[in-house]
Amino acid sequence: MSRIIKQSDQTDYQSPYTLLLHTFHKERDDEPLVEMNETVKAQTDSLVQNARTEAKRLLDEANAEIEAAKTAIQNERLAAEEEAKRLHEQARRSGEEEGYRDGLAKGHNEYAEQIVQATEVVQSARVDYDAYLRHAEVDILDLACALAKEMMNVTMQEQEGYASFLKKAIQEVHEETEVLIHVHPSHYEATIQRRSEYEALFTVAERIRFFPDPNVEEDGCVILTPKGGWMQALRRNSIA
Repeated sequence: MSRIIKQSDQTDYQSPYTLLLHTFHKERDDEPLVEMNETVKAQTDSLVQNARTEAKRLLDEANAEIEAAKTAIQNERLAAEEEAKRLHEQARRSGEEEGYRDGLAKGHNEYAEQIVQATEVVQSARVDYDAYLRHAEVDILDLACALAKEMMNVTMQEQEGYASFLKKAIQEVHEETEVLIHVHPSHYEATIQRRSEYEALFTVAERIRFFPDPNVEEDGCVILTPKGGWMQALRRNSIA
């Protein structure tokens, strides 16, 4: 919708410029980008949660195996001690001191074997746990990179959309000799980087300047031209 408002002589407006207020409405085409961004983020959150769940499961299993190994070792130690006592008593009764030493050595050997087996179980569980964590870290890193790339694509498409809008607004004043363009600070840097593209749209302009202006709507712009005493407000659908 467009409107032209002629100033009265009683107004305090003294600027020698025409004011064009242009508001940029994002197209609905941006909605799939937002949905895609949310989908990628959801996938990242899901992968991280699954990795944490699986890592906790492996750690719990390892801890359970460690506890079981400790219990088994303790039981074997007690059994070995009981066996040593039995053999010692038997040797004492039979007067065979050598039999006592053999029984004690046998008990110690069995105890040592159980320690080795328990250590191997614990080491195997830790290897599986570490291997899974390394694999999960790679998956999380890959998905994080994909998310960053997707976010960059969304940002670039938004910048392209604003640049296209600004070019259409400039077309409305491309025959002016002097133009002052105010944009929101969030768009100022990207606008300056494309200054040559915008300047190429003008036919006879001798002076074109861009200003960051926090009073301008984030998705809008304000263009001033030397018309004096006129205010023109434009909406996006009036610029084809």
